[in-house]
Amino acid sequence: MVELSGNNPYALLARSLTFDRLGMPEAALEDIGIARRVTGDFEEWTAPEFTAGLHFLFIENDPNAALQPLERRLEVQPDDWLTLTFIGVVYHLNRDYDTAHNFYQRAIANNPTSSYPYVLNTPVSIRRGELQQTQEYVDIVINDHTDPVDAIRITTSGYGDSVNSGLPHIIASYGHAVLGRHEAALEEANQALRYTNMQALPDLHMLKGFSHCNLSEFDEAIGSYSRAVALENNIAVLYLLRAESRFRQAVTLGPLRRGAMLGDATADLVEARALSPGPEVTAVLDAYQQAITNPEQTLNLSCNNILFTELPGSTSPDAAAS
Repeated sequence: MVELSGNNPYALLARSLTFDRLGMPEAALEDIGIARRVTGDFEEWTAPEFTAGLHFLFIENDPNAALQPLERRLEVQPDDWLTLTFIGVVYHLNRDYDTAHNFYQRAIANNPTSSYPYVLNTPVSIRRGELQQTQEYVDIVINDHTDPVDAIRITTSGYGDSVNSGLPHIIASYGHAVLGRHEAALEEANQALRYTNMQALPDLHMLKGFSHCNLSEFDEAIGSYSRAVALENNIAVLYLLRAESRFRQAVTLGPLRRGAMLGDATADLVEARALSPGPEVTAVLDAYQQAITNPEQTLNLSCNNILFTELPGSTSPDAAAS
């Protein structure tokens, strides 16, 4: 096809996709390179750069290699929300959260047609202590983007069984968690963790802890949060979330073990407060500190309430009705 069309760049890029599906990444990159050269001075046409970026993200599992072609595309199309999102992903996986946040915010400002920048920015906003912002993202996903597996479906339709990245599973896992589908969230998180470069991402362990907590699997939640803390021990929300699981587990224990668990939870609150969190996280810390003498009260401060529903100081519909 390419020979008959005189090295048409569209045909070259289509063939590169076929090579990727067939497990021939070197041939795919060769066609992308030829497409770049064929376009010559047509700098406004950035499809080869975008194709190269996706290749490195989803086939080579090399986010750093994806950055340069995606940045070249962005120079020409600075408002392309999908390119902005994928650049944010590169910084996110490198744990440069502030830069990732900035790119996700730019993507959101350009009217994305999928949930990707919202669900990816959710854990970044949580770690920044921006709980109200997190709630706004969640509301958008719940109201407008209820298909968390579309990233898996799209990449599989393009690359078939050659997809070699945990990224689609990360997007699906976050999306399922936001929608309250915690078993599915855990399944997708575990799929993402099959990839070595995902195992050092604290966000995935934080998400697993969140879903385990919502399933009342408190030992597993505490373990997941502890793995996140071991990877990154300077994030107040991680200690707060682990304290929450310990509080909720304490309700299920006898008096002796309950006291020990509450002691561990209190230590987590002390660690979180020592990190000087912002006002939103501090409000939740204060609420738990008040509840420590009566752990049954923490049932009203559920996993969802910390991050994804009413914040302390506001009135929930259930509370208003009671």
